[in-house]
Amino acid sequence: MQQRRSRMADDAPLPPDDDASSDVLSPDAGAEEEALETTLRPSRLEGFVGQPKIKENLRVFMTAALQRGDALDHTLLFGPPGLGKCITPDSLVLTGQGLVPFRELIPNDLKPGTSCPLEAEVFGTEGLEKTSHVYASGRTSTRRVTTRSGFVLEGTPQHPVRVATPQGPQWRRLDQLEAGDPVAIGRGTELWADDVHRTFWTPDAPADRRHRMEARVGRLHAALADALDRPPAAVELRSAYCAMQEITASPTPEQTAHRLGLPLADGNAVATVAQPWDRVASGFTRLNDGRRSLTLDADLAYLLGVLVGDGNWERGANAPAFTITCDEAAMQEELRRVSREAFGKAPAVQTCGDRTAKLRFSQNQGKACLRLGSEAAGAWEKEIPSAVLTSPRAVVVGFLQGLFDADGHAREDGVELGTRSEALARQVQLVLANLGIVAYRSTKERAGTLFQVLYVGGRDALRFYEEVGFRLERKYARREALRQKERGWSRCGLVPGANGPLAALLDKTTPHSRAVHKTFSHVKRGDRVPSRQQIKKYLDLLPDRVRREPEYETIQALTDPHVLWDAVAEVEEDEAETFDFVVPGTHSFVANGFYNHNTTLAHITAEEMGAKIVTTSGPVLEKPASLSGVLTNLEEGDVLFIDEIHRLASVVEEYLYSAMEDYRIDILIDSGPSSRTVQVKLKPFTLVGATTRKGLLTAPLRARFGIDLRFDYYPAEVLQEIVERSAGILSIEITDDGAFEVARRSRGTPRVANRLLRRTRDFAEVEGEGVITEDIADHALGALDVDEEGLDDMDTRILLTLIENFGGGPTGLNNLSVSVGENAGTIEEVYEPYLIQEGFMERTPRGRIALRRAYHHFDLTPPEEEDLFG
Repeated sequence: MQQRRSRMADDAPLPPDDDASSDVLSPDAGAEEEALETTLRPSRLEGFVGQPKIKENLRVFMTAALQRGDALDHTLLFGPPGLGKCITPDSLVLTGQGLVPFRELIPNDLKPGTSCPLEAEVFGTEGLEKTSHVYASGRTSTRRVTTRSGFVLEGTPQHPVRVATPQGPQWRRLDQLEAGDPVAIGRGTELWADDVHRTFWTPDAPADRRHRMEARVGRLHAALADALDRPPAAVELRSAYCAMQEITASPTPEQTAHRLGLPLADGNAVATVAQPWDRVASGFTRLNDGRRSLTLDADLAYLLGVLVGDGNWERGANAPAFTITCDEAAMQEELRRVSREAFGKAPAVQTCGDRTAKLRFSQNQGKACLRLGSEAAGAWEKEIPSAVLTSPRAVVVGFLQGLFDADGHAREDGVELGTRSEALARQVQLVLANLGIVAYRSTKERAGTLFQVLYVGGRDALRFYEEVGFRLERKYARREALRQKERGWSRCGLVPGANGPLAALLDKTTPHSRAVHKTFSHVKRGDRVPSRQQIKKYLDLLPDRVRREPEYETIQALTDPHVLWDAVAEVEEDEAETFDFVVPGTHSFVANGFYNHNTTLAHITAEEMGAKIVTTSGPVLEKPASLSGVLTNLEEGDVLFIDEIHRLASVVEEYLYSAMEDYRIDILIDSGPSSRTVQVKLKPFTLVGATTRKGLLTAPLRARFGIDLRFDYYPAEVLQEIVERSAGILSIEITDDGAFEVARRSRGTPRVANRLLRRTRDFAEVEGEGVITEDIADHALGALDVDEEGLDDMDTRILLTLIENFGGGPTGLNNLSVSVGENAGTIEEVYEPYLIQEGFMERTPRGRIALRRAYHHFDLTPPEEEDLFG
């Protein structure tokens, strides 16, 4: 597969954090790492690997709550760090073979309520992965979402898509979307097929037809003479020929035999046979009728593009011949050149008075175009030929050039395409988005007829000229006018949801000059949506330490240059046949440009309970007002997931007490002498909190969780299963021994295992044969400073410092921190939990102590134990 990502200067990603740790064993994840993790997590309880006791208990709790009709008790998930989409069949799914209509992947005999195995490569949040099954949901209620740019997705109400929020990209069901909600549309994915399409065509000039006729008659005459042991009679030759051609009667074989001088027996003098074809059929090999191979390359795709734009299919006896109307000499010459190279001959230009000139293509040429997916359809039914949609990039570009040469308009402010076919307009919009070009689709009425209009403006128009362009010079010349215009912000560069985290970063880095506050005035008021360029300018005004803040990662996720945040324009209710992909890995795929996704254990809980989930994190909820807005919008039975719940501000944590216990909150109105408290009732909901530091939660908050689930480190055998599952999702070839080697050195943490798997893959591809074996895994992990016990360089420094500098301990955390050059909090939260659990060190009231296992690991002799009795 060829993937190429084109980037405009204004779409450049935010500067990387030069101070960020590159430690592959870190249990924490940045925005990119979190994006990968979401692709590797299951969406249903049965797909959750490991933690069998938790899994079974959670199943019991959820089943009981459903049977009672109650909301699930509030659930606390804690432990070490790191711990069925339904769409309509006309949706275009982004696959390893380009854009494919879902209907082409569905077996014809699949009945509603049944499923069958289906292995297809679809594009999800982390590239290509294989599906396992397809499920027919039958006719169900649907929601059809249309964005302001004209992208359309229809699916079941529970179907989730990616949206932008101040907390970063999140997932929201179609029935929860409202006008104005910004949804993620993929652009610049650059996913195309590798293989070209080939078909055949039969030359049909008079001389070609005569030659084929003579060859057929000659071979048939020889076969009959051999079978009858005499020359065939005219009636026998004629009867056998008609049977071979499946026609009723024709004088052609007799006439051809006379022309070729082939002897024919006298039918009155010999006993003729009634069915002569039966005498030769079993051993007769048909000729290929002079068929010639035809490859769908960029030039032939250009011809198909002009055919879709300005072509007309003939009807009746002349079908499927077609004509292309064209008065422009440059296009006529280009079409004649393409035809000459593809079919060996150029059509004549036919003119008649004041009528538009035409180029006529024969029936056999029309048949070849039909075999490539063209359809003899009316103007309102035209579509991109199926073979073009699943072709390499150059072929798709060739088609677009032909279509825009025919029906496109090069304006001074951009590029426009008009068509009566909505299907064609939507397909072209998706193909352009795959190229990184955003086109806006609208409907206009011209002379009483509705037309679909695609408009590409601004920087996207310049990108269009760079990536596609026109073959007609007079249209291509308009590029210069576009280049001379200054470009400001464009709608496709806007980043909704960014004002909140930007304002938070400003507050965290005070004091600032008056000029900085003035620059951030719109950010603080939230009255404008910033563009990517503006966000970069804002961040440049803040100190570098903002890169260590969670809001910075949120902004990085929102400013992904390969995502267009397109506002929802309309959500309509309808009914349609729907089908469900089963994607075992990421449970995600791109359809009609929309990112579709569903992940995490909290999402599993919501999915099993049939509820909506709202996700946030402790650091985001800084004030009670932030939490009250979230709580009052929850419906009965909804799941509120708070990650890093131990980082909630104390005032916010106290605000949760009454919400969790009595489903009510008290809101303070006004201030001073006129202040008063208003009690607001909440609908019963389930709070799912996740933390790696349960001890930092106050006792009153811990007591309000009815379900308390502790996650342990994963044993190597379970991690091996996770590694093998992830390798399958990421199309990584790995042996059992290789998977176990990665698993046993992953510190008992799935996130670390997935990270090591990706890095090991790099070594396998560069220094191996693309397969992760035990030797490759050992070599790669050694190069990454991950030793046999899963310890990295910092782990080693901590243990050796304890042994060599402090005699094995005890020593205080601050002493240890200064000695190894690492923050005390990082040592305590990141490194110590694993070292203590694995028996390398111990925390005591007097300080940290190195245990025997640490000495043995470094081939050192432990000090003699003190004899307590003398």
